[in-house]
Parts: sequence; structure tokens; C-alpha cells
Amino acid sequence: MIVWLAALALQAAANPAPPPPPPMHGGPQQTTCPVGGERFEALVTSHYSTHGARPDGMPGTYWYMPLPLPECPSNGLVVFEQFTPAQIASLTILIASPDYRRLVAEDSTYYRAQWLATRIGLSEHRALWLLLAATWQVKPARGTIGQPMPSPTKAEQYQREFVSRVLALPPSPLDPSYIILFARAANAERELGHFENAATMLIRLSAWLAHSDRAQWQEAVSEPEDWLQFAAALAPVIARNDSALEPLDMADEYDAPWLCIEPELPLTEFNRAFCARAELQAGIAEARQRRAEVGREIPPEEPPRPQ
Repeated sequence: MIVWLAALALQAAANPAPPPPPPMHGGPQQTTCPVGGERFEALVTSHYSTHGARPDGMPGTYWYMPLPLPECPSNGLVVFEQFTPAQIASLTILIASPDYRRLVAEDSTYYRAQWLATRIGLSEHRALWLLLAATWQVKPARGTIGQPMPSPTKAEQYQREFVSRVLALPPSPLDPSYIILFARAANAERELGHFENAATMLIRLSAWLAHSDRAQWQEAVSEPEDWLQFAAALAPVIARNDSALEPLDMADEYDAPWLCIEPELPLTEFNRAFCARAELQAGIAEARQRRAEVGREIPPEEPPRPQ
């Protein structure tokens, strides 16, 4: 992947006008910074597929997740939106501020995006989705992270802020966006080790979902039943005080065997029993074999990734 991207970057530099189109899934593309007009190369995604998702919402995929945001090299602006002229005028002032300069030095691209979002007139809901993606950037991950910045300290900070801001929203149990943000906040409380709070939030969530108006969900990508299943799956994880990023019993049939062979997997009684299940043994054996094969074929600087 690294060699492939480098080759594409060289090709784009050698043929600056017009730039080559991104390959099937994505690749470098010439981009113009909305503030200042600087031209730079950014990784642009054409399309990708996913399988399942972690409880925090991060999808399983072979591609970069969250999707990388173009970042202007000179001024650090993250391009997370098609900005209007009025927004660009505001951004020009915002990104020159001491607060934003500190964020450039200390925080992830999606965290900077959510900071800018409400300051240029976007909704708090929009900012919270960006903040949720920011939490993915600072957590450990088995796959490829878009512009990663692993930091347990930042992960705790971002998740605490996410929970606080979701709980500060006016309750709107008929709004699918609010319901889903609330569900992710309940999970964030679990990951933070606030199990009683997470359990209380889950009870509220389940009551709201039981009385959801399906008509309100017509434009959502999921249905109330999906989130009732999520709540039912998360409840036993909370009950056993499990703060794992990827609880084994919430993983799909593809991910579970891979999780069972992770060296960092805590050897709790539950995890041992789960990975000993007969129905997982073929998948675990295949995962071990594929990891060994990939480890021989890919140079050390390019870590193996499930395809």
C-alpha cells in the first residue's frame, strides 16, 4: 500500500495538469485549499465496502477509517465540507487564532473539524458526528486509520467530551440522529469504565426505541430494531464490566476469530470461554494461517491487514 501510494504520488507530480483520476478505491488527487488557494495532494476515496462495526460505530473495512480529511499543509485547515464563501471568510480568521494553532499541534484532524464546525454555523449534531470520528483516530485499531494519532489520554478526553455534549442536547427521542448519538454515548461511558451510567443510559435508550415512530426513520440508514439489538447486545457487556474496544460477543463472524488471536486480548474468563467455542476454531485456525502468510509476504513497515 505504501509503495502503491508513493508511485501514485510520483505519477501525479509528474503529470500535474490534469491530475490522474483516483484508482478504484482512492488515491492521491490534487486539491486546492479553500483558504489561501494552496495546491496540495490529498488522499481521496472513490468507494469502499465495510463489514460490521465496533460498538463505537467505526466500520470494519480494508480501507482507511475514518476517511482521511484533506489538510492544507501551510495553514492546517482540515477540509471537511464544501465551504460557502461566508464560511471561508470565517475560517480565514478561525484558523489563524491561537486556539486553532494549538489544536494543529496537539489534536487530530477530525477533532479540529468538529471545533470548526459549529463556529462556521453547522449544527451541534454535525459536530458530534465529527467528534465521534475523532475518537476513532486516537484509539488503537487493527485496521488502517485515516490520519492516526494514537493516545490513551486523547481517547479519554475526546470520549468524555462526546458524552458530555450528547447529554447536553435537548432530549429528542423521536429523532434518529439523537437516538444514535445517545447510543454511541452510552457505549463511550462503558469504554470509560462508567458502567452504572452506561446501564442507565441503555435503559432510557431501550424505552425510547420501544416507542419509536418508524416514519421518523425513513431517511435513516438503520431502523429502530437495529438499535434495540445493539442495546440488547451491549447490556451483557456492561453487566460484566467489560470496557473493551471490541467486545468479543459484539464482533461479527469475520472479526471474532481475528480478535481471538490478538496478542493484546485480555485473558479474562469470558474471553477464554468465548474463544474456546467449537464454532470459532476453524475461523481461528484460518486467521492464524493467513496472518503467518501475510507476515512473510509483506515488508515489516507495512503491517498485515485483513482483506
